[in-house]
Amino acid sequence: MITRKRKITFRSRPNCLLFVLALLFVGSPSISAQGPTVGTTQAPSISPPSSSENPPSDAGSTTSNASATASPTLTPGPSFLSSDTTSLVPTESEIPSGAPSMTPTDQPTFDEPIVADARFRQKFLVGNGRIFNENEVTIFETLYQGYTKVFAQIPDAAGAEMKIVTTCNVDNQEALDERRFLRVGHERDFHELENTRNLQESVEAVNIDYTMTYTSLYFNVSSYPILFQNWINQNLETVTGQMQLLQLNVTEAQTASRLIVRTPAPTISFMPSDVPTGRPTVTPNPSFSPTGTPSQTNSSPSSSNDNAVVVIIVSLIVGISIVGIGLLIYCRKRLHRRGLTNQNNATKHIHGSEGPNGGWNGSSHAKDEAYDGVEYPEKSYGLAFRKYADPSVTRDRDGVPSPIESRVSNQSFLSAGNSMDGDSGDEADATQIFADEFDQYKDQNLEKMRADIEGNLEGCDGMMSQAVARALIDEDDMNFGSTDYLWGGDADVTGPEIEASALGDVMDWLKRNDKASLEEKRAFMQDTLNRMVASVRHGVLGPSDASRTIHECAALLGLQLAAEIPVTTVVISGMRKNVTAQDIIDTFSEFGNVSTAAVAPSERGFGILRFKNGDSVDAAMKKYRKEEVVVQDVGVQLKVIKPGLLEGDTSNGAH
Repeated sequence: MITRKRKITFRSRPNCLLFVLALLFVGSPSISAQGPTVGTTQAPSISPPSSSENPPSDAGSTTSNASATASPTLTPGPSFLSSDTTSLVPTESEIPSGAPSMTPTDQPTFDEPIVADARFRQKFLVGNGRIFNENEVTIFETLYQGYTKVFAQIPDAAGAEMKIVTTCNVDNQEALDERRFLRVGHERDFHELENTRNLQESVEAVNIDYTMTYTSLYFNVSSYPILFQNWINQNLETVTGQMQLLQLNVTEAQTASRLIVRTPAPTISFMPSDVPTGRPTVTPNPSFSPTGTPSQTNSSPSSSNDNAVVVIIVSLIVGISIVGIGLLIYCRKRLHRRGLTNQNNATKHIHGSEGPNGGWNGSSHAKDEAYDGVEYPEKSYGLAFRKYADPSVTRDRDGVPSPIESRVSNQSFLSAGNSMDGDSGDEADATQIFADEFDQYKDQNLEKMRADIEGNLEGCDGMMSQAVARALIDEDDMNFGSTDYLWGGDADVTGPEIEASALGDVMDWLKRNDKASLEEKRAFMQDTLNRMVASVRHGVLGPSDASRTIHECAALLGLQLAAEIPVTTVVISGMRKNVTAQDIIDTFSEFGNVSTAAVAPSERGFGILRFKNGDSVDAAMKKYRKEEVVVQDVGVQLKVIKPGLLEGDTSNGAH
């Protein structure tokens, strides 16, 4: 048994040798890794392996291979050595050629080609009734391109024509149909005969839009489009003949006009030019930090010159303010004095002209112009036809306010509860000063006239206010001796004379404007009222006489009155120019007592007559309807003034 065991051991010894050799051949890396050089084999394991690789196994060979493949690669650093080896032998350039690289031109050229183009429209009369076909368009373009050498005067040098490139492009064609009138007969017959036989010939035409473009590096062609157009329009027969030679069925070539390409007008739209955002935009908040870095050094103080400029400017402002205040005070005082002067003049003139009993110049026939002995209701015609018996009502014994009374403030200018006494300290404010300013311009005569007219004229609201405002504003420009406000008379003209002149103007205007509208009548009434107010303002006429005259003018114009007026005034026309008021009284005294008679100072044959009662008017008109009324051997026309009615007899020449 011992012998058998030795035999087995002997046989296994060669197998062990083979196994050791195999391990040495295959497993040499692992064996070396387990040797003394441990740091070298374990250094690659510092880098993490990629996720695509399998995790390392416990076997030493597997771990060693995985660590080797997971190590990162390094990019090589830049090289500071030249890539090419420096040659020790110098290189030589190529031998220059004897000929230039570009052929030189025979004349100077521009840096860039000059291009000029323009669009034209030209009409051609054709016989075939159609536009040009493609072949005819090519012939047309070639023909017009060849005209460049004719109008451009190109030199005869060889190749000169090639240095200008001309192109003609037909952009559009439009067929037209026109008709001509052919006159049949001799030419001189057309001036003698109204009806001439005409024949219509149908003529077909074509409008051609084309573009001429000129390009050259050698010539300045910027003016060629204008030269082309001028040459074409001056040689239309030549162009027509050449087109016919080229088999273009053109009977006449007409002038070429240049088409101007205009810039389109801006669109007017309420839509915004930019697309609005979906939400409101917010302006960035202002920055609280300084825009610049503050300097460490103190800024230098302003110079003395700047201080001097400031002092001069302030001095000028103060000086101008003082001068302006002085001028304002002076103007106010001047207006105050002028208002007193005008009031005194007006009162003196009225007192000197109007009699103690209400007449003018103290004459007996004008003793009572308004009151005829018959009591009328106070509201029947207003203040113009009555005299107040109570001085407390008129504030003057003659019915005309004194200058002091004319300056009494009106409570209507102030708010409710305010007074002008000045006893209360609370009222010494701007309201008091404002009311004092109104007092400088108030005229009691105009206020009396306003109260009487505005209450009796319907549809004329605001006319009196406009006339008063104009009289006050235009006071500086008015001439006291002007005939516009004296109604053709002199400085001592009387109220009845102004009344006769005003009524005469109305009758003349009605003759010229017999079909005048209501607006035209009101406009004429406004002009008359302006003149009447100006006369009252300057003392030429009393307020009662002016109011009565305005009502009579309104009645002549057919304007509606709020109340009836006494029918006592008769307008006389057609008299001699030298007739006097006494002649009128002598003629009409047979019909009753005459209170007023006057002749217009303009010597137009107009006059007025006022009886003391209406029965005298009826008697005079009754005779006027039956027979002629004669004043100084001349038959006259009579008209009775009634509200909205003119009474007269056309059979006796009344109009």
